[in-house]
Amino acid sequence: MVPSSPSAARIDWQAMDSLISGRREAVKVAVQCSSAVAGTVIATGSCRAALNHIFAVESQRFWLARTITLSLIASILWFAFTLAFGALGAIRKGVNSQSVASTKGDPVRHFAVSFALALAVALTLAISALLTLEANDFFFYSRLLPWIPSLIWLQWTGFGTASQLHPCQYEGFDTGCEAYKTLPVIVLSNTIAYLPFSSAMVFLTRYWESPRLFLKALASAFLRWGSLVGVALLCLRLVLHRLSSDVSLPIAPSGVGRAVWLLLEWTLGPISVAFALSIPFVLYGAICAVWRRKHISERLVDLTRVAAFFLAALILGNQFQ
Repeated sequence: MVPSSPSAARIDWQAMDSLISGRREAVKVAVQCSSAVAGTVIATGSCRAALNHIFAVESQRFWLARTITLSLIASILWFAFTLAFGALGAIRKGVNSQSVASTKGDPVRHFAVSFALALAVALTLAISALLTLEANDFFFYSRLLPWIPSLIWLQWTGFGTASQLHPCQYEGFDTGCEAYKTLPVIVLSNTIAYLPFSSAMVFLTRYWESPRLFLKALASAFLRWGSLVGVALLCLRLVLHRLSSDVSLPIAPSGVGRAVWLLLEWTLGPISVAFALSIPFVLYGAICAVWRRKHISERLVDLTRVAAFFLAALILGNQFQ
């Protein structure tokens, strides 16, 4: 039996040390992300409970138990989710693999790939916007929330095309405009409407370095500060509604309160929709980070910011509860 060489043993120890350090880093990041999620739930839940207690909106007998339970469930699930991503990245770090350099093909092929990416981005945006609207109806049962006008405006082309091709035969019923007829038309129409913008973005980022760096920095800044600003605006919006619920009515008289309410609505709407549309792209970025073994913790932090904002929206978004 031939003994292993010292160099091979040294390589094995290096691989083992890299694997252990990677798993420790994965646990550390998972703890930080889950703590941020739990803190968001506790802070927003306490804010809503305090406002409801001050203005006697509903009984707050079990608010602490509900808030703690929800924060525990959310933090445990998010810890498992982020730990799984981090562990996969650590496993890949422990494997000696050679990265294959990507080679650019001919210009025609490069153009075809860019157009396919632009089409995929437009289709993803169309599906994400429609699913966000469906999720709003499932969780909130209301169309009087700040992100609804932005969602409807963003999908106006699809709604208009579907209503012309498949109009409902009876008011209040879906006869003639069933979901299996209208949903494909909405998605396809919106995809075509988004395609010029997604094409411009994809071609700019694939052919020029400066736009790519600018968009990357812009997306990072939005995820970092947009989540904080969005949560703060959700709290402020709920406070204003508790002080004077009439400001949310379409027939409310003009005044400072109404102007502040409209400003909050117009600001929160685009921020919320942007976060909703960013979900598949941020998730794809995390998957790519795990695959490439680079910037895994940064991508998981971005995912956590998106999750924290939507948990805050779920708790604070509906002013009628």
